Amino acid sequence: MKNIYKTLLKIACLMLAYGCNDGLHSQDIDQDTTKRETMEQSLVSNNLIHYERDNDTVIDANNSLMWQDNEDANSKLFDLEGAIKYCDNLSLNGYENWKLPRLDELETLIDNRTEEPSINSIFEHVSYLDDDAYWTVTKYKIDTYNWGVFFIYGSTFRVRPTEQLYTRCVRDI
Repeated sequence: MKNIYKTLLKIACLMLAYGCNDGLHSQDIDQDTTKRETMEQSLVSNNLIHYERDNDTVIDANNSLMWQDNEDANSKLFDLEGAIKYCDNLSLNGYENWKLPRLDELETLIDNRTEEPSINSIFEHVSYLDDDAYWTVTKYKIDTYNWGVFFIYGSTFRVRPTEQLYTRCVRDI
């Protein structure tokens, strides 16, 4: 049953990301946006998108991830190497197996139904001013860059490893 649930969730997430082909081949962007927003609301109202707070962490049961959400998540800046070391050495809520997230993991936190910040309100420690961004370990097409995420509007961008960004560590559960 758990595998069926995960498969349905993945299908729903893909439909959210890429839209649905209902056979009408609609060219109307507003109509597609409305469908996507309706589907997002349905997922939330049916508890298919679920987060749970546990002290200084947030559990994402859908993706089997636990996220750091302490004061460090919006107060400490690192270059890429420092961010990786910080997560590797993090001890939080009795866990020590933290890592810097991949782009696809950090993107799961983006909530396009909200702005400033575009992240679920269960996260208490989020930096979302214009220049505030978070590291991912994912390399950009060009090896001299990595991907980062702005939570002010829920967007991604490329960033040099020497830049100073915030870090939100993650662990698998």
